[in-house]
Amino acid sequence: MHNQQESALDQEHLNNNRHETQEMIVTIKPESIRIGMQELKDIDSKMKIVEWLDDGIAVVHVQSSFQHIATHFMKKPPIFIQHICPVNEKVKTTNSREDLVQIAELIIEKKLYREKPSTFSVQTRFSDDVQVDYKKFEMNQAISEKCIAQGLELDVKKPEQIISVFVASSRMYIGSSLSVENVSDWAGGKRRFAMEKGQVSRAQFKLLEVLEMYDLVLPEGGEGLDLGAAPGGWTNVLIHKGMNVTAVDPALLHPSIKKHAQVRYVKETAQTFFKQTQSKPYDIIVNDMRIDTYESVDIMMEAYDVLKYGGFIVFTLKMPKRNMMKRLKYALHLLQRKYDIVGVKQLFHNRSEVTVVLVKSH
Repeated sequence: MHNQQESALDQEHLNNNRHETQEMIVTIKPESIRIGMQELKDIDSKMKIVEWLDDGIAVVHVQSSFQHIATHFMKKPPIFIQHICPVNEKVKTTNSREDLVQIAELIIEKKLYREKPSTFSVQTRFSDDVQVDYKKFEMNQAISEKCIAQGLELDVKKPEQIISVFVASSRMYIGSSLSVENVSDWAGGKRRFAMEKGQVSRAQFKLLEVLEMYDLVLPEGGEGLDLGAAPGGWTNVLIHKGMNVTAVDPALLHPSIKKHAQVRYVKETAQTFFKQTQSKPYDIIVNDMRIDTYESVDIMMEAYDVLKYGGFIVFTLKMPKRNMMKRLKYALHLLQRKYDIVGVKQLFHNRSEVTVVLVKSH
């Protein structure tokens, strides 16, 4: 899949711009700015912050090019950077509906889009302090109508290219890129889910986000193990995917989860469960416990013996404010002794934590 995405890059455009200086917008969670910016500096040591557009959103000047950095992140995805997009044009804003016409016409005049691939989407963001006479959807609509007239096809769910607009108090930033170049194809990396009837906790969104991000397919009728399950948010996700779940936690599950036919509730700690269990191997093991980084790693190492070959682990590592990267690197070093690491990411729905995906392949 990633190889197909990389081949979608316009290589001629990439080669022509590899050594050009360029500005780009980088989005990082406010609590992870320092470590996220370091991910960018590791690629471009002469990167400089031009200005902050909002909390965790910065315009940066890079010595290489947006395409060079995007290609690097496609091969080695960043952990803390949520989203990137290029700045191809900057214009003053009127903070009135005139902006809609101005931007739409500029995009066509400057040809800030690619004729191929033809499917596109427009993503508009506002800074928190901006006050304008229009809504995001109106900007998206004005630009989309112009692009459709040029023969492009609108696809808001899975666009091949994205036209990004960021509206600040004094100016607007416009950029065009392939969706695979932006780290996330959601505006600002903000993958939102709607609250659903019967939802137990907002923590469910974390599991939904990671399952989607890594295309993890859960076998219907398969066996799942949820460690530290209470009140049952992640268990709820698994049973709605058609799985049978063993939910382990000394704390109480939500009544709707505890009584569910697909749930077996074990009122024990994870450590006690591993000492006593004689169960068959599980297809997936999940863990969202709020415990020390290394204690969580120890539990995942124990989980190896009850995970099927080819089975997945999805769990969160709660990260301290100090020595975050040092602790994360050591945790991953320990996990690599038993598992293949599929992904490590601070998701949009994560806070002071990262989500790790492991697979048992040996």
